Amino acid sequence: MQDEIQCEYGRLTVVTTDSCEVNGAFREGLGAAFPFLSDQDRTTAASLELIEETDPTHRPLLPTTFLLDSYLRMVEVWHGFWFWANPTAEELRQGLREITRREQPSYDAQSIWKHGSASPAAGIIAPVVWVHEDDEGRETSRGAHHGPPRAVGDVHAPSRIEARPWTVHRVEQEGQTVAMYLRKLPRV
Repeated sequence: MQDEIQCEYGRLTVVTTDSCEVNGAFREGLGAAFPFLSDQDRTTAASLELIEETDPTHRPLLPTTFLLDSYLRMVEVWHGFWFWANPTAEELRQGLREITRREQPSYDAQSIWKHGSASPAAGIIAPVVWVHEDDEGRETSRGAHHGPPRAVGDVHAPSRIEARPWTVHRVEQEGQTVAMYLRKLPRV
């Protein structure tokens, strides 16, 4: 499922009580392309109350899955003490679908494309948002921009898929939200 999540700009992270070396070997063995973090001293687990209380000697972690939105807010939590309490791939998919529906106006692409792009304040709630558009001005995705808005003509970031950079095509403001509408530079 890692490929599906990363294709949709999602992120995965695993936290274990194992050493970094063990995590590295496990990650390599799985072919995982996401980080495995070590909480050997269980500091983070204790602060989140994820220590299994039935074994005070070994202090294992409760298997827990957090589903976070783009603002890193917990949308869903599964405590997998019982096998059946762990999320299925389909439950994760459904949760991610709801987050995407809430945050991405282009989830309902045909209705948005009739107007080009959604308004600056649609979807992601942030002081400054970036909006990717295709060459025809149709919105494809949006996200929170960290920092002040860039000016028209400025390069925003390179494309993850191809070498053409995203540049600011126009800037609009609606209420407290500034949207930078980005398009890729033409192919040379």
